[in-house]
Amino acid sequence: MQSLFSLIDNFFQYVFGHPDSLIFFVPLLLLSFIVVNRFGVIPNKFQTFVEVIFEFLESQFKPLFKEEAHYKKWMPFFLTIFSYILILNMVGLIPRLTAPTSDIWLTGSMAIMIFLISFFLGIKHNGPIKYFILLTPSGIPTVIRVMMFPIEIISMFAKPFSLAVRLYANMFAGHTIVRTILGLTEIFHSKLILPVDLLFVVILLGFEVFVALIQAFIFAYLSAIYIADSLYMGDH
Repeated sequence: MQSLFSLIDNFFQYVFGHPDSLIFFVPLLLLSFIVVNRFGVIPNKFQTFVEVIFEFLESQFKPLFKEEAHYKKWMPFFLTIFSYILILNMVGLIPRLTAPTSDIWLTGSMAIMIFLISFFLGIKHNGPIKYFILLTPSGIPTVIRVMMFPIEIISMFAKPFSLAVRLYANMFAGHTIVRTILGLTEIFHSKLILPVDLLFVVILLGFEVFVALIQAFIFAYLSAIYIADSLYMGDH
């Protein structure tokens, strides 16, 4: 518990010490208003592209929820997470800028947010006692359920850790590789390697765009799974 409080404290120290990590909230909000206001009955190319992404996300998230009301309530939240992480991932493609998602404190704070939401949501829908009872599978002997309980607790706290590290590691590794390849010209003290250098960078940047999309989707999708599991714990 002390380590959790320490993590939260370090996050707030990071945020107030690095206000640039929050500067993308405002452009995202303004972009959302601009995009929505320009949508019409007859879609343009950009609107068609956005609608294709939305339909794909809807087809992935909707089956996780057994009730239509739950899906409609939480879908805007998951779309916001996807859009925000995608924009932060794309920032790393701009020269001299680093993707905020390549910092473990930012990804860790978002993972903790998802964990706390799913945790308190599970307690709200099931009650505190029933919530912890439902962590272990039903229909097995009580002795085995008692033995499995510590494992389930560890697994529960491991979810935000894996969620944070997965996003951080992928974004950090990708940007590190691009910077390393760009630095080969200075390492070998030769401009002859520059054309090959640039070719590899272009290829890697294209791959980085793909990774940015995939990682934003994975984070949002796993968040949806954790929240849906908290809502339907009694149905497992």
